[in-house]
Amino acid sequence: EAKGEEAAAFNLYDKAVELQAENPAVCTAAAQRYLELRAYEKVIRCYSRLPGKLLENALIQSHLARALQALGNYSAAIASYEWLAREGKEDSGKAYRELALCSLAAKNYPEMLQYAHEALLRDPSDAELQRRLADYHFDQGEHDKALPRYQALLELAPADSETLARLASIYLRKSDKEPESGQ
Repeated sequence: EAKGEEAAAFNLYDKAVELQAENPAVCTAAAQRYLELRAYEKVIRCYSRLPGKLLENALIQSHLARALQALGNYSAAIASYEWLAREGKEDSGKAYRELALCSLAAKNYPEMLQYAHEALLRDPSDAELQRRLADYHFDQGEHDKALPRYQALLELAPADSETLARLASIYLRKSDKEPESGQ
């Protein structure tokens, strides 16, 4: 619950949006502030007043996607991020990254894999996405697929103990499967 000056700011933005509900500049300014204050429902409410054609805007789609993702409405967030990736008006690598994270949260693993690969093609230094993808493959028992992801992650963060532990586990499993020489 907002208090003091934050509550006053909410009230002023709410009034501005109410007075000029179809003005994209007012809605965008209010939505930006609502996002900063983590008032995700207000972001959605603000943009729901705009005519559909005005929603075809990269900044608005980005705000909507972030708010929907934060609220756990992954299918709607995915639609906004797909628009951003397709239209190429925002860094498509970021859009694909968020598509992968939304798909993972929604437990849609085939889409998550597709989006993660697209994102990592654009930005192989994304350590968080490398970790999520490596952990997914590790948890699925797909150690041969997890190994190169953990190795890439180790290059990005050489002192990461979790990555080192997962790599050690993979190497031990591989050594257990290899037949001993001389027998």
